[in-house]
Amino acid sequence: MFNPTRELILNPTFWGCLAAFLILIWQFARLRGDPAGVVPAGAAIRKFLTGPAPLAVFIFAAIARAGFAVYMAYVAPLDIMQDFASARQLLQGDSAYPSDMKAIIWDSLERNPPALSLGRWIPSLRQKEVWETHSFLSIQAHPPLLLILAVPIAALLGPHATALFVDLLSLAGLGLVLLLILKSGAFHLTPRSAALVFAFLIAWEPTISLLRQGQSGLLISPLIVLAWFLLRRGHPWLAGIPIGVATCLKLYPGLLLVYLLFYHRRALATALVTILIAFVTPVPFVGWRIYSEYYSAAGAIAKIYGSHPINLSLLALFTKNGLPMSGVLVALLGLASVAATILYLRSRPDPVFGEGFDLEYSLFVIFMVLLSPIAWDHYLVILILPIVVLGRQVLSNRPCWTNLFGFGLLMLFLSIPVLTFVFPFSDKVSPEAVNIRTVSIPSLLLIALALWIARLRVTANARSALDKPSYRRTSAGF
Repeated sequence: MFNPTRELILNPTFWGCLAAFLILIWQFARLRGDPAGVVPAGAAIRKFLTGPAPLAVFIFAAIARAGFAVYMAYVAPLDIMQDFASARQLLQGDSAYPSDMKAIIWDSLERNPPALSLGRWIPSLRQKEVWETHSFLSIQAHPPLLLILAVPIAALLGPHATALFVDLLSLAGLGLVLLLILKSGAFHLTPRSAALVFAFLIAWEPTISLLRQGQSGLLISPLIVLAWFLLRRGHPWLAGIPIGVATCLKLYPGLLLVYLLFYHRRALATALVTILIAFVTPVPFVGWRIYSEYYSAAGAIAKIYGSHPINLSLLALFTKNGLPMSGVLVALLGLASVAATILYLRSRPDPVFGEGFDLEYSLFVIFMVLLSPIAWDHYLVILILPIVVLGRQVLSNRPCWTNLFGFGLLMLFLSIPVLTFVFPFSDKVSPEAVNIRTVSIPSLLLIALALWIARLRVTANARSALDKPSYRRTSAGF
């Protein structure tokens, strides 16, 4: 039923990136590589993509693609059912990490069928709905705070309505991410360009995967971008709060605490206070046991899925290529790399709070994904800010043919679904269909993105012409 090749063909973002890249090639050939033709070439691409007809077609395709993902998440909910089942367990006074999670989910779905299913009138769709209602993990892997926040939703809504509510909340989160980026003053888009970017994002395969599964990445991403926005506006005390909340909802944003330790210690202070409050507050209601249960469940999940083909983390990159390494060793190597990066960047001239800051923050956001033991395709929505920051650097601040082609290729490859890389030219998703030659490409793309941003940060000017400093960090900390 699931076809990786069809997922690529039905992906509007891929076709939009491909069209942009083909126009770039044509402009390069037409202008014979003239350096003075870089800006007109970029304008030609923008003019085509934001033209009335292409823009309308793309927006329609993006809405249709995302709308179908939301519909499937409603009628055949997947990962969100774990959080729903755990929340119902907490309401009943039971463990949020039961050993029979699958049975609990199945019982809930059987007792609460969807109020609306188009499969009643479309047999092939009904077959798809039935087939896709099966991919449930037997172990709950999400942190306690995320489950506790799901309790009021599960108390008011059934499983299908909960899935719909979370997806609508995720779409609102995506809109908030774009709004914060535009309101930061670092990026300037026309209304048509903003509509195009939003359409690209909602049709992007990581977003579709997130909506289909009901995952929390678009609840985490706005918190990460909000912290960046507040730091940029000179509010370090406030910036720590969203990072603290994000760390409690999903552990991998905790890597930003290392960044804050060296660069923004006022934000680190409020982040730690936020984490402490979020950690202690639920204890009178759920007890300390919930944290020990989570620790055991998280360890089991890391062992089971640490080398999964779709896992994009650095740990999985090693294990998938015949270099079995323990999670502890990979974590130590990752932290050593982060420490070396920090020490090197601190040896460079401290940039004005603009270009250099955006690049540094973006670099650590990429580290978050790479150094997480588990990093699925829907984690990539966290990278919206780094991609936009890189786009501004190579398209506006440093326009040249090399940068245009490099960014175009990177966007083209990032628009290809991860499952298409793992199972290329296959009509099914199965262990025997994994292609060892292409399975590592998504992880390598993340590394390439990090290296490019790191290089730009190293060469960043001491003063950006686009940004004015509002809050200067100091090595003294507080």
